[in-house]
Amino acid sequence: SAPDSDSDGLPDSWEMTHFGNLGQTGAGDPDADGLNNLGEFNARTNPQLRDTDGDGLTDGEEVHTYGTNPLLADTDGDTWPDGMEVAAGTSPNNPASRPFPYDYVQAANVHINEFVSENLPRVNDPAAPVDMDGDYPDWIEIKNNEAVSVNLAGYALSDDPTWPGKWRFATTTIPAGGYLVVFASGKNRALNNVQPHTNFKLDKDGEYLALVQPDGQTLVSEYSPQFPVQMVNVSYGLGMQQSQSLAITTNAVGRMRVPNDGSLGLTYTQPGFDDSAWARATNGLGYELGTSELPPAAIRVLNAGAIGYWRLNETAGAAANQGTLGYQANGAYAGSPLLGQPALRPPTYGGYESNNLAARFGPATGYVTTGQPLLSGRFAFTLSGWFNAQSLTGYRIGLWGQNDAIEFGFINPTTLSLWTAAGGSLDVGVSIALNTWHHVAAVGDGSTLKIYLDGQLLGTSSANTLDYGSSDYPFNIGGGGVWDASGNQFDGLIDEVAVYDRALSADEVLLEFRSAAGGLAGLDYLTYLNPEGWWRLNETSGTIAYASGNLGSALDFPYVNSPVLGVAGIRPPSQAGFETNNCAVRLNGSNQRVESSTFQPDLSTP
Repeated sequence: SAPDSDSDGLPDSWEMTHFGNLGQTGAGDPDADGLNNLGEFNARTNPQLRDTDGDGLTDGEEVHTYGTNPLLADTDGDTWPDGMEVAAGTSPNNPASRPFPYDYVQAANVHINEFVSENLPRVNDPAAPVDMDGDYPDWIEIKNNEAVSVNLAGYALSDDPTWPGKWRFATTTIPAGGYLVVFASGKNRALNNVQPHTNFKLDKDGEYLALVQPDGQTLVSEYSPQFPVQMVNVSYGLGMQQSQSLAITTNAVGRMRVPNDGSLGLTYTQPGFDDSAWARATNGLGYELGTSELPPAAIRVLNAGAIGYWRLNETAGAAANQGTLGYQANGAYAGSPLLGQPALRPPTYGGYESNNLAARFGPATGYVTTGQPLLSGRFAFTLSGWFNAQSLTGYRIGLWGQNDAIEFGFINPTTLSLWTAAGGSLDVGVSIALNTWHHVAAVGDGSTLKIYLDGQLLGTSSANTLDYGSSDYPFNIGGGGVWDASGNQFDGLIDEVAVYDRALSADEVLLEFRSAAGGLAGLDYLTYLNPEGWWRLNETSGTIAYASGNLGSALDFPYVNSPVLGVAGIRPPSQAGFETNNCAVRLNGSNQRVESSTFQPDLSTP
């Protein structure tokens, strides 16, 4: 027999192999699986693993309770692991007794990709999901991430966390990398390779939803405790990496003509129309009204890509959104705020009109509501604007935000606070001069929250997230519910509120603040002019001066005779319109230059 120097019934070689010493006893159970060391030796199982064969039963349960083979995940060879059979109430020792009349499929890489909980018919939309009965039920899309086809037989969908196996798939194949639409219609159809229909419908006001493996327990993907309130005919799901190619870009070159009469008719809309004699211009095109329609500081906000921009300069009607979301994000004045009040104006604020207006909120009521949850599901954001507090008293004073998603304002009179549902929070101490305009910005980039006041960073906090949170509350300005479902009244003037779906840099926040004081600055002004040729000369290495104008890389020109690159260029604070690391090129006054022998600007049109 094998040497057993400590007479514990365990061969020395077995103890050394599994433990590296002879300190164990035959009665010991170091992995707490219900099978002692002597039992593990006799069964040839691993004394350091509770479940040697990975079938969901401990080694002790297999030997002492169920009589299954602890070295074989499927003792009876019916394709269903022993643990799954025990959980399902079938015998792991009888191949005729198994949870379902089909073979178990090893968990595949599939997930709920997206769903719609309010799928209404859409006129002339051939892509609108319609079932085999001609109805428009709710639907759930499953994505197969495998390089081979996957059979979903035995998988389950459920809207009840206490009943994971509520509705199960029959034999249903998704091709490699493909998608499957399952109608959540309540029609309960689970037939082999026939359009699937669950036995439940989805609640547009939010509920639990999960895809579950055939064991009826293991979650594949889950929305818990519930998905947020849904919009009609708008899908909700996982973000995917996307790319896009614009047919007409911001600085695209086009042709224009202001006709003297109607002789052209609609011939100019036909393919092959010759517009070579028309004046060249960059989009967008329109009629000049004689004065700039927007002040320089407002152009700065729009150039930065604000999705929501409420200037609050109305004297009646809606609070118009000038951001990229357009009229769909217009706000409604509620609670009778006082409109048409003098706002940021020259000479102190030369970036705005001499007749610029703001809205006066409070002291007891008055706010703007967009009626839309504009901040839901954001992985990055910036909220900015101007305020002039008449008083700061009490707690939870709202500037602007969306309750239970992203909230911003004063948690008390001396603390600016930014709170998010799923990305942390940030409080910074402040001393606010009353009856004075202040610029403020709250920024989240997915890893850090930041608060700025008058262009200066006041504080940061770190928290990683891919989604700052969602709620069904609307984005509000000045009260009406920012920290809570209602209330949170601000007392004072508010002007020029902006929402971005990205995190502005510190330089961009500073530019937004400074553009109010002195008109359009630096890069913004050049972008606004949209020149054909524009060379920033901010390369730090290489031999090419890259073009930033609307003619693009066609005007990339070489540096000749090796001028010095990366020299400090015009920068803040003296030139606030450029980056803090802006660079220039140093020429020797002799033979160094940027040169093109081909470029001839078109001076034929004004």
